[in-house]
Amino acid sequence: MRVNYIEYSFPGIMCSETSEPEKVDSFDVGAARAKMPKGSYGFTFFSREEQLSGGELLVGVKTYTGFYFVGRKLTLDDVKREMPDKATLIRNMECNGINTVVMTKGRAFPLGENDVVLGGEE
Repeated sequence: MRVNYIEYSFPGIMCSETSEPEKVDSFDVGAARAKMPKGSYGFTFFSREEQLSGGELLVGVKTYTGFYFVGRKLTLDDVKREMPDKATLIRNMECNGINTVVMTKGRAFPLGENDVVLGGEE
């Protein structure tokens, strides 16, 4: 049986932290955003096959959606114009070929091909 989950992400000290995966009926972005825990900057869904066999739960490989960010989408040109003091961010974007980031909770994350910026608080 295919089972769907959601994970919320939070700023951490060295790297992001995630909530325990929660089962969901569907990949409902609106419902997920409405239920976002305080401090979370976004979420991702995943699904996997699960089967109970002899009292043991057998699980398959997780298939993830893109990441859904609450924040602001910025191109490299936007960052240079609006945040000229963010030299490290600018240099990292230039050196790593990152054209677009999302600013959320005071941090910048590269925007992946399947990621979505929902807007809202930075």
